Amino acid sequence: MEKKLKPFDLEAALNGAEVVTRTGKEVTEVVVLKTMIYGRNVLAVIDGNLYSFNQNGRVDGDMGYPNDLFMKPQQVTKWVNIYSTTSGHLSCGGGLFDTKEEALDCLEGSIDTIQITFEL
Repeated sequence: MEKKLKPFDLEAALNGAEVVTRTGKEVTEVVVLKTMIYGRNVLAVIDGNLYSFNQNGRVDGDMGYPNDLFMKPQQVTKWVNIYSTTSGHLSCGGGLFDTKEEALDCLEGSIDTIQITFEL
């Protein structure tokens, strides 16, 4: 399954959120040339090299370039309780919990508590 890339958010990037390229390379710096009126006024450092982008993090309009900017997906780890239904199937219930202890506090009727990790 191909990962869906999170659209570039200039404000978040300027506030320190992690940025990557379309191909997954780390972007180490993002700055904006505030007095530049036309052109690509967003600058970013990739592999030690300086590149310019439009406000949407694109090299050129809607064309897809390897160095286009995207927000780095954030890994999230949660805990969930597993239940057995009356028909014999398994289901998750009770919500997602930040800690195993929180999940265990809501354990009633469950058969197990498991950790899951996913990207946002």
